[in-house]
Amino acid sequence: MRAHALALVALLVVALPGTASAQVLAREDRAVERLATLRLSHRSERIDEGLVLLTFGLASVVLGGVAAGVGHDDPWWLGAGLGTVGWGAVNAAFSLGMLDLGGGLARSSDDDRLLRGATREERTRALARDQYASATVLAVNAGLDVFYITTGVLLAVIANLLDTREPALEGYGVAMAAQGLGLLAFDLTVWVRSMERGDDLLALE
Repeated sequence: MRAHALALVALLVVALPGTASAQVLAREDRAVERLATLRLSHRSERIDEGLVLLTFGLASVVLGGVAAGVGHDDPWWLGAGLGTVGWGAVNAAFSLGMLDLGGGLARSSDDDRLLRGATREERTRALARDQYASATVLAVNAGLDVFYITTGVLLAVIANLLDTREPALEGYGVAMAAQGLGLLAFDLTVWVRSMERGDDLLALE
């Protein structure tokens, strides 16, 4: 009996560390999987945001082109149309950077599955900092959007009050203000989402 008891004790001594190690590895596997899954979710959200901006930009190009074409004899409509086309083209170009066309974000998320321990934790914190940095940029952009709206309104008012009224400049001012308003709504929405994404990453720790 004593021999059996000693053998059982020896077996437990050998097995328990192995069991503990397996549990640690299992926890790490779950942690990196949560990180990768969350990052892929964030990538999907960012692509959706990019598609919204792309749609807004292309719609502005189309509608502005139609307005400029149909109303080309009217300086007001020509200015408004061409202004809308210009702003729309810029917005559409900026949106391409959000679509992960090269798949870099997806590959990076897969690479994160190889991380363990302190390396994974530091990576998670770095990703959260990136989201908060993006939110800061978006907050600055929102301030610029307010500037665009204000400037557009002032241009329209000044053009209307000039002794020699400038309808083309007035139309452009209205287009600028309208684009700034649309961008303000977009930037504020994405700013909130970026902050939430940063919080989601920190919550994994």
